[in-house]
Amino acid sequence: MLYYAFCQYELARQHPGEQWFELYRGTCDPNDYHTVGIIDRRERIVRLNNLRSFIPDEERAFEFGSTVWQVRVPLVKIFFFSRLLPESILKGEEEYLVIGGEYRVRTVL
Repeated sequence: MLYYAFCQYELARQHPGEQWFELYRGTCDPNDYHTVGIIDRRERIVRLNNLRSFIPDEERAFEFGSTVWQVRVPLVKIFFFSRLLPESILKGEEEYLVIGGEYRVRTVL
């Protein structure tokens, strides 16, 4: 809980007034995720459980799977980000750990 509280404090301090981050997630099989609803050919709502990893770089997300989703993540759902701590193990990939829930995802072509 302490990580989350510190993360939220730092996000608010570093990005005043921001409510959303546009992040990306690469996946090998998008059908492994529970689809709640289909909006159109490229957009759907998926349910992500637990903590999921996202990155801010669309091109880099393709390193993690052939399908890349673009997601607007509310800052309150960010549990941890790689630059939060000086010696973070996640620093190399600029990762964001996001709390699960239902997210509108757009497939990047």
